[in-house]
Amino acid sequence: MCDRYAIEGGGAEKNDLKQFPIALGAIAPVVNLPKVSPGQFRVDSQLLGDILLGNVTRWNAPEIAALNPNIDLPDEKIIIVHRASPPGISTIIGDYLAKTHPTWKSIKGDGMAGTWPEGSIEVKNPIDNVGTLKKTTYAFGYLNIPQIMKNQLSYVQIKNKAGKFVSPSDDNVVAAATNADWTAENGFAGVLTNQPGTDSWPLSMASYVLIYRVAEHPERTQDILKYFKYSFRYGALRAIQNDYIPLPDSVKNEIHSSWKSIVDVSGAPVMKD
Repeated sequence: MCDRYAIEGGGAEKNDLKQFPIALGAIAPVVNLPKVSPGQFRVDSQLLGDILLGNVTRWNAPEIAALNPNIDLPDEKIIIVHRASPPGISTIIGDYLAKTHPTWKSIKGDGMAGTWPEGSIEVKNPIDNVGTLKKTTYAFGYLNIPQIMKNQLSYVQIKNKAGKFVSPSDDNVVAAATNADWTAENGFAGVLTNQPGTDSWPLSMASYVLIYRVAEHPERTQDILKYFKYSFRYGALRAIQNDYIPLPDSVKNEIHSSWKSIVDVSGAPVMKD
Protein backbone atom coordinates (compact mmCIF):
# COMPACT_ATOMS: atom_id res chain seq x y z
CA MET A 1 0.00 0.00 0.00
CA CYS A 2 1.29 3.49 -0.76
CA ASP A 3 0.01 6.68 0.88
CA ARG A 4 -0.97 9.93 -0.81
CA TYR A 5 0.04 9.41 -4.43
CA ALA A 6 -0.61 6.96 -7.17
CA ILE A 7 1.79 6.17 -9.99
CA GLU A 8 0.64 8.68 -12.57
CA GLY A 9 0.56 8.78 -16.34
CA GLY A 10 -0.09 5.08 -16.84
CA GLY A 11 3.10 4.17 -14.99
CA ALA A 12 1.50 1.27 -13.16
CA GLU A 13 0.22 -0.33 -16.35
CA LYS A 14 3.64 0.10 -18.03
CA ASN A 15 5.16 -1.86 -15.15
CA ASP A 16 2.49 -4.56 -15.47
CA LEU A 17 0.85 -3.42 -12.26
CA LYS A 18 -2.71 -2.51 -11.37
CA GLN A 19 -3.44 0.18 -8.82
CA PHE A 20 -6.55 1.39 -7.07
CA PRO A 21 -7.36 3.57 -4.05
CA ILE A 22 -8.56 1.94 -0.84
CA ALA A 23 -9.14 4.83 1.57
CA LEU A 24 -9.02 8.61 1.90
CA GLY A 25 -7.26 11.06 4.18
CA ALA A 26 -6.54 14.77 4.44
CA ILE A 27 -4.18 17.41 5.78
CA ALA A 28 -5.32 20.67 7.34
CA PRO A 29 -3.53 23.80 8.54
CA VAL A 30 -3.60 24.48 12.30
CA VAL A 31 -3.15 27.69 14.30
CA ASN A 32 -2.34 28.25 17.97
CA LEU A 33 -3.78 31.70 18.63
CA PRO A 34 -5.34 32.89 21.91
CA LYS A 35 -9.15 32.95 21.80
CA VAL A 36 -9.28 31.52 18.24
CA SER A 37 -11.54 28.45 18.03
CA PRO A 38 -11.47 25.61 15.49
CA GLY A 39 -12.62 26.76 12.05
CA GLN A 40 -12.57 30.46 12.95
CA PHE A 41 -9.31 31.33 11.16
CA ARG A 42 -9.44 31.48 7.33
CA VAL A 43 -6.90 31.33 4.52
CA ASP A 44 -6.98 31.10 0.75
CA SER A 45 -4.22 29.48 -1.30
CA GLN A 46 -2.39 32.79 -1.74
CA LEU A 47 -2.25 33.45 2.01
CA LEU A 48 -1.43 29.84 2.89
CA GLY A 49 1.52 29.83 0.51
CA ASP A 50 2.69 33.30 1.59
CA ILE A 51 2.72 32.28 5.27
CA LEU A 52 4.67 29.08 4.60
CA LEU A 53 7.12 30.89 2.30
CA GLY A 54 7.70 33.67 4.83
CA ASN A 55 6.15 36.42 2.70
CA VAL A 56 3.64 37.09 5.50
CA THR A 57 5.37 36.97 8.87
CA ARG A 58 3.11 38.61 11.47
CA TRP A 59 -0.34 37.62 12.66
CA ASN A 60 -1.78 41.10 12.20
CA ALA A 61 -0.51 41.46 8.62
CA PRO A 62 -3.02 43.15 6.27
CA GLU A 63 -3.30 39.98 4.16
CA ILE A 64 -4.46 38.01 7.22
CA ALA A 65 -6.74 40.76 8.49
CA ALA A 66 -8.51 40.98 5.12
CA LEU A 67 -9.69 37.36 5.41
CA ASN A 68 -10.22 37.44 9.19
CA PRO A 69 -11.92 40.77 10.03
CA ASN A 70 -13.67 39.35 13.10
CA ILE A 71 -10.52 38.11 14.86
CA ASP A 72 -8.45 40.25 17.23
CA LEU A 73 -5.10 39.54 15.57
CA PRO A 74 -2.00 39.96 17.75
CA ASP A 75 1.09 41.87 16.69
CA GLU A 76 3.22 38.74 17.01
CA LYS A 77 5.56 36.81 14.73
CA ILE A 78 4.15 33.68 13.04
CA ILE A 79 6.08 30.58 14.11
CA ILE A 80 5.95 27.92 11.41
CA VAL A 81 5.94 24.31 12.64
CA HIS A 82 6.76 21.92 9.80
CA ARG A 83 7.69 18.32 9.17
CA ALA A 84 11.10 17.40 7.75
CA SER A 85 10.66 16.92 3.99
CA PRO A 86 13.39 15.50 1.72
CA PRO A 87 13.98 17.27 -1.62
CA GLY A 88 12.03 15.90 -4.56
CA ILE A 89 9.27 14.34 -2.45
CA SER A 90 5.75 15.43 -3.37
CA THR A 91 3.42 16.44 -0.53
CA ILE A 92 -0.27 17.23 -0.33
CA ILE A 93 0.20 20.88 0.60
CA GLY A 94 3.05 21.22 -1.89
CA ASP A 95 0.96 19.74 -4.70
CA TYR A 96 -1.97 22.01 -3.84
CA LEU A 97 0.13 25.17 -3.71
CA ALA A 98 2.03 24.25 -6.88
CA LYS A 99 -1.37 24.32 -8.61
CA THR A 100 -2.79 27.43 -6.96
CA HIS A 101 -0.04 29.75 -5.65
CA PRO A 102 1.77 31.93 -8.21
CA THR A 103 5.35 31.36 -7.00
CA TRP A 104 5.29 28.15 -4.94
CA LYS A 105 6.21 25.77 -7.77
CA SER A 106 9.24 27.81 -8.83
CA ILE A 107 10.52 27.82 -5.24
CA LYS A 108 9.54 24.43 -3.80
CA GLY A 109 8.21 22.42 -6.75
CA ASP A 110 5.31 20.26 -5.54
CA GLY A 111 6.93 19.53 -2.19
CA MET A 112 7.85 21.24 1.08
CA ALA A 113 11.65 20.97 1.13
CA GLY A 114 14.11 23.86 1.15
CA THR A 115 14.45 26.99 3.24
CA TRP A 116 11.80 27.85 5.84
CA PRO A 117 11.13 31.25 7.44
CA GLU A 118 13.46 32.34 10.24
CA GLY A 119 12.37 30.97 13.61
CA SER A 120 10.53 27.97 12.14
CA ILE A 121 10.48 24.73 14.12
CA GLU A 122 11.14 21.42 12.37
CA VAL A 123 9.60 18.26 13.81
CA LYS A 124 10.37 14.66 12.89
CA ASN A 125 7.10 12.79 13.46
CA PRO A 126 3.35 13.30 14.06
CA ILE A 127 3.63 13.01 17.86
CA ASP A 128 6.25 15.77 18.01
CA ASN A 129 4.14 17.80 15.58
CA VAL A 130 1.08 17.65 17.84
CA GLY A 131 3.05 18.46 20.98
CA THR A 132 4.88 21.39 19.42
CA LEU A 133 1.72 22.94 18.00
CA LYS A 134 -0.08 22.59 21.34
CA LYS A 135 2.66 24.23 23.41
CA THR A 136 3.79 26.93 20.96
CA THR A 137 1.61 30.04 21.13
CA TYR A 138 1.45 31.89 17.77
CA ALA A 139 2.31 28.69 15.85
CA PHE A 140 1.07 27.84 12.36
CA GLY A 141 1.40 24.25 11.15
CA TYR A 142 -0.42 21.32 9.60
CA LEU A 143 -1.62 17.84 10.59
CA ASN A 144 -3.96 15.15 9.36
CA ILE A 145 -7.62 15.49 10.32
CA PRO A 146 -7.81 12.73 12.99
CA GLN A 147 -4.80 14.14 14.87
CA ILE A 148 -6.37 17.60 14.82
CA MET A 149 -9.74 16.39 16.12
CA LYS A 150 -8.33 14.04 18.76
CA ASN A 151 -6.14 16.79 20.18
CA GLN A 152 -8.76 19.56 19.90
CA LEU A 153 -6.49 21.82 17.86
CA SER A 154 -7.73 24.89 16.00
CA TYR A 155 -7.99 23.85 12.37
CA VAL A 156 -8.14 26.43 9.59
CA GLN A 157 -10.81 26.90 6.94
CA ILE A 158 -9.57 27.10 3.34
CA LYS A 159 -11.22 28.79 0.39
CA ASN A 160 -11.70 25.95 -2.10
CA LYS A 161 -11.79 25.89 -5.89
CA ALA A 162 -15.50 26.80 -5.87
CA GLY A 163 -14.74 29.92 -3.83
CA LYS A 164 -16.27 28.63 -0.60
CA PHE A 165 -14.52 28.52 2.78
CA VAL A 166 -14.70 24.91 3.98
CA SER A 167 -13.60 23.02 7.06
CA PRO A 168 -11.63 19.75 7.13
CA SER A 169 -14.22 17.03 7.69
CA ASP A 170 -14.83 13.47 6.54
CA ASP A 171 -17.81 14.62 4.47
CA ASN A 172 -15.78 17.30 2.70
CA VAL A 173 -12.96 14.87 1.92
CA VAL A 174 -15.52 12.44 0.50
CA ALA A 175 -16.93 15.34 -1.55
CA ALA A 176 -13.47 15.91 -3.06
CA ALA A 177 -13.20 12.22 -3.93
CA THR A 178 -16.71 12.15 -5.39
CA ASN A 179 -15.94 15.14 -7.62
CA ALA A 180 -12.57 13.77 -8.80
CA ASP A 181 -12.14 12.29 -12.26
CA TRP A 182 -11.50 8.65 -11.34
CA THR A 183 -10.84 6.39 -14.33
CA ALA A 184 -9.47 2.87 -14.45
CA GLU A 185 -7.70 3.71 -17.71
CA ASN A 186 -5.15 5.90 -15.93
CA GLY A 187 -4.97 3.64 -12.89
CA PHE A 188 -7.21 5.88 -10.77
CA ALA A 189 -4.23 8.22 -10.65
CA GLY A 190 -6.12 11.35 -9.72
CA VAL A 191 -4.52 13.57 -7.09
CA LEU A 192 -7.33 14.86 -4.90
CA THR A 193 -5.99 18.34 -4.17
CA ASN A 194 -8.04 21.35 -5.38
CA GLN A 195 -11.00 19.34 -6.68
CA PRO A 196 -14.17 21.12 -7.88
CA GLY A 197 -17.36 21.18 -5.85
CA THR A 198 -18.77 23.55 -3.24
CA ASP A 199 -17.96 21.24 -0.31
CA SER A 200 -14.65 19.73 -1.48
CA TRP A 201 -11.76 19.95 0.97
CA PRO A 202 -8.76 21.06 -1.14
CA LEU A 203 -6.07 19.14 0.79
CA SER A 204 -7.54 15.65 0.35
CA MET A 205 -5.60 12.52 -0.59
CA ALA A 206 -5.97 8.78 -1.15
CA SER A 207 -4.00 5.66 -0.21
CA TYR A 208 -3.39 3.09 -2.94
CA VAL A 209 -2.77 -0.61 -3.48
CA LEU A 210 -0.50 -2.00 -6.19
CA ILE A 211 -1.05 -5.51 -7.48
CA TYR A 212 0.30 -7.48 -10.45
CA ARG A 213 -2.00 -7.20 -13.47
CA VAL A 214 -1.07 -10.73 -14.62
CA ALA A 215 -1.24 -13.09 -11.66
CA GLU A 216 1.27 -15.93 -11.54
CA HIS A 217 -0.64 -17.31 -8.55
CA PRO A 218 -4.28 -16.47 -9.38
CA GLU A 219 -5.71 -18.11 -6.26
CA ARG A 220 -3.66 -15.81 -4.05
CA THR A 221 -4.59 -12.77 -6.10
CA GLN A 222 -8.25 -13.76 -5.94
CA ASP A 223 -8.03 -14.02 -2.16
CA ILE A 224 -6.47 -10.54 -2.01
CA LEU A 225 -9.21 -9.01 -4.16
CA LYS A 226 -11.90 -10.79 -2.12
CA TYR A 227 -10.37 -9.26 0.99
CA PHE A 228 -10.60 -5.76 -0.49
CA LYS A 229 -14.11 -6.43 -1.75
CA TYR A 230 -15.12 -7.42 1.79
CA SER A 231 -13.29 -4.38 3.20
CA PHE A 232 -15.08 -2.01 0.84
CA ARG A 233 -18.42 -3.49 1.87
CA TYR A 234 -17.95 -3.89 5.62
CA GLY A 235 -14.74 -2.09 6.59
CA ALA A 236 -15.91 1.52 6.95
CA LEU A 237 -15.74 1.45 10.76
CA ARG A 238 -12.30 -0.16 10.76
CA ALA A 239 -11.03 2.49 8.32
CA ILE A 240 -12.28 5.27 10.60
CA GLN A 241 -10.76 3.58 13.67
CA ASN A 242 -7.39 3.62 11.88
CA ASP A 243 -7.62 7.32 10.98
CA TYR A 244 -8.76 6.83 7.38
CA ILE A 245 -11.95 7.86 5.58
CA PRO A 246 -13.93 5.32 3.51
CA LEU A 247 -14.22 5.80 -0.25
CA PRO A 248 -17.58 6.91 -1.70
CA ASP A 249 -19.69 4.09 -3.15
CA SER A 250 -19.36 5.42 -6.69
CA VAL A 251 -15.57 5.03 -6.54
CA LYS A 252 -15.81 1.57 -4.98
CA ASN A 253 -18.02 0.45 -7.86
CA GLU A 254 -15.51 1.76 -10.42
CA ILE A 255 -12.70 -0.09 -8.67
CA HIS A 256 -14.63 -3.35 -8.52
CA SER A 257 -15.37 -3.13 -12.25
CA SER A 258 -11.70 -2.49 -13.01
CA TRP A 259 -10.66 -5.81 -11.48
CA LYS A 260 -11.87 -7.56 -14.65
CA SER A 261 -8.55 -6.57 -16.22
CA ILE A 262 -6.57 -8.53 -13.60
CA VAL A 263 -5.96 -11.88 -15.28
CA ASP A 264 -4.06 -15.13 -14.94
CA VAL A 265 -1.29 -16.14 -17.36
CA SER A 266 -3.87 -17.49 -19.82
CA GLY A 267 -5.68 -14.14 -19.92
CA ALA A 268 -8.72 -15.24 -17.92
CA PRO A 269 -10.02 -12.77 -15.32
CA VAL A 270 -9.04 -13.70 -11.77
CA MET A 271 -12.33 -12.36 -10.35
CA LYS A 272 -15.49 -13.78 -11.88
CA ASP A 273 -17.88 -11.22 -10.37
